[in-house]
Amino acid sequence: MKRPGIVGSGQLAVMLAEAADSMGMPLALQASAESDPACQLATDVVIGPANDGAATALLAKHCDAIGFENEWVDLNSIAELEVCGLEFQPSAAVLKQLVNKRSQHLLLERLNLPCPRWCDLAEVVSAGGALPDHLQLPVMAKAMTGGYDGQGTEQVLNRASLEALLMRVDPRRWILEELVPFERELAVVVARDAAGQVELFPLVET
Repeated sequence: MKRPGIVGSGQLAVMLAEAADSMGMPLALQASAESDPACQLATDVVIGPANDGAATALLAKHCDAIGFENEWVDLNSIAELEVCGLEFQPSAAVLKQLVNKRSQHLLLERLNLPCPRWCDLAEVVSAGGALPDHLQLPVMAKAMTGGYDGQGTEQVLNRASLEALLMRVDPRRWILEELVPFERELAVVVARDAAGQVELFPLVET
């Protein structure tokens, strides 16, 4: 049985640690502080923020495969550790496509999966503030990286709010999406193990 490790030590890491404990698996964590919630459930703890590649290298000494609580990691360090034979799930190549909302959209388009119509905010700047033909106000503005739980997102309702946004952010790091009206948000988890076995979990309302 492989010894798992997790980069991160918050609420999601707590749930992972509880699952590992139920299966009798020792779990190593990379935590930003010893007081983080998941630390009391871990067998081994390495102190260092999620983007500390040196701490991740120390974590690797306690485990055979490493997963992530969130995407705020040092991709270059992870790629270097992979070259040395360490297993990450997902891999650095996969994670690189997921940590950036722009690359997420491009991935969905390549897979022919539905996603909101969008454009680079820098494209709007180049067009003198005009939106492309496939978008119209109001729209949703999103930071390409770092946003979570409402952070790094805001509604752009009119021309004045668009101009205010352009004054406050780096357009090269933001995208605009069509504002999609919705009644509820649903989520489904599909997991695939190293052997290729796929498990579909029940649909839930978030």
